[in-house]
Amino acid sequence: MEIENLFKDFFIEKENFNLVQFMLRISFSFIIAFSISFITVLTTHTKIQKSQIHSHILGTIIFAIMINVLGKNLALAIGIFGSLSFIQFRTTMRDPKDTTLFFYSIIMGVSAGSGYYLLTIFSFFLVSLSQFILLKMKLNETEKYIIYIEFKTKQHRIEFEKFLSKNKFQIKINYIDEIKLYFEYEILISINKVNTIYEDILIDFLNNIYSLKFKKE
Repeated sequence: MEIENLFKDFFIEKENFNLVQFMLRISFSFIIAFSISFITVLTTHTKIQKSQIHSHILGTIIFAIMINVLGKNLALAIGIFGSLSFIQFRTTMRDPKDTTLFFYSIIMGVSAGSGYYLLTIFSFFLVSLSQFILLKMKLNETEKYIIYIEFKTKQHRIEFEKFLSKNKFQIKINYIDEIKLYFEYEILISINKVNTIYEDILIDFLNNIYSLKFKKE
């Protein structure tokens, strides 16, 4: 008798649970999840990891499922969020934008899972438009570069460091070899000026160095 009740409990839908509605909401969250990831790839000028894209997609779908499982059951909601509090996310995100987009994916998953279709679509287009506008805006963004350089004389090294100071670069010397005059500089360069700075160094210091290498960190 107990086995029979178990099978009935497994196959019979719970009270107030609509399977068609659930499938529609999860399918909608699936489309939104991939749309968010697609826009993120298009509007990110730096290299983006696959794990980040996977997090956006899975986070959106999982939270859409979770909001349907919770429904109006307050006790179940407290239990799930209590379980989530034990999970520690140890992965550090380099860019604050990554954290913002991750929470954006979660919120969109909750919205899609709750059945707010028009609100979700409107929010998606609004945020996507904002991402494209921010991409086109010429902000004074900087990137970290490592310059590996070998000078011919100490005077050439002094002149080079004067050049860096004149251009108001934030400089950090990572490695020094006083005998070979080999130095490793860590500097922050504006994204729009990377090529210009590299050309200036070649033009002004080509005859003063043995080797030069630019590397983005």
